[in-house]
Amino acid sequence: MTENKKNRIYERYPRFTLLLVAVIGILLVLVMAEVISRFFFPQWAPVTSERAKFWQFDSTLGWSQIPNKQAIFNHPDFSTQVAINSLGLRDREYSVERNQKKRMLVLGDSYGWGFGVNADEIFTEILEARHPDWEIINASVSGYGTVQEYLYLQQRGILLKPDLVLVLFNDNDFQDSVGITEYWYNKPIVSKIDDHYEITGLPVPPQTWRQRMDVYLLGNFYIARGLYFSLQLPVSLLEQLVSSPQPVLEVDSLDATGYVLGKMIALDQSNKMQTVVVQTPLSDVKHAAVETQCLKYAIPCLHLKEAFKANKNTKWHFEHDRHWNQTGHRMAADAIDAFLAQQGLWDKP
Repeated sequence: MTENKKNRIYERYPRFTLLLVAVIGILLVLVMAEVISRFFFPQWAPVTSERAKFWQFDSTLGWSQIPNKQAIFNHPDFSTQVAINSLGLRDREYSVERNQKKRMLVLGDSYGWGFGVNADEIFTEILEARHPDWEIINASVSGYGTVQEYLYLQQRGILLKPDLVLVLFNDNDFQDSVGITEYWYNKPIVSKIDDHYEITGLPVPPQTWRQRMDVYLLGNFYIARGLYFSLQLPVSLLEQLVSSPQPVLEVDSLDATGYVLGKMIALDQSNKMQTVVVQTPLSDVKHAAVETQCLKYAIPCLHLKEAFKANKNTKWHFEHDRHWNQTGHRMAADAIDAFLAQQGLWDKP
């Protein structure tokens, strides 16, 4: 294109031309910033990319996994292949109908999901390989709390007719019971109505456009995550200055979580399913809250704190993340295996 033609285009469409040049310039700056971030700021890697790649909106649970989805889950500490089966679970295919094998259903969050390890390295797969007379179905979903696990069991998991339901309890399950949003998704919670607790927030409202944008940007781009967390504190302070104070939910997270766990145990017992609670290392207060429910309903309860303490010189988590690495999952599998054997549950008809 000659210089005269360029001048004529600019003279004819001056605003459009300037806008186009500005847009191209901004895109080039963003591309350069992303490239620089990936080289010089690896700590900005989108560690939550599983939310962008594998989650979908769910009006009951807040989010669930996309059936038959396969993708690479990248992190500064690992790169793993993740495959979701037709039931929306990170596990091999299982028939809903029972066969001659005994069946265990595992409910948990990212620790049970296998955050950072390959599918065959998750403690559930290790246990299943050791006990070929059992089907161990892993229904753990990254980010789930006890409320979501209970609702999944009530509406979907129970259709699998498990003999044993293993509930993996993590430290953040308590706050998850009363927090109305998590990871830019809305979700059901426990509320106190008059003098009793109830599960509320159903049906779960869809994500707002801002929540969807946050999930996409923070799950895929280094620069977006770096800027988000760099600006989070000043933006939060500014919002507190200009916005009206929000009402605080007067719900005790320990009591709320105990309420849901009690409902889950009661559901299992009414359907002749054995409940087992396995706690990741918890504080003494949270451990006592879980133990209270286990004692109330007379169900087996294992605290992994001692097993991990006994291996304190072993590196059982990732360098930049507290999730279990391959060694951590083997340690968990060993402790759970021995505990279930001690309780006589592996051989229970």
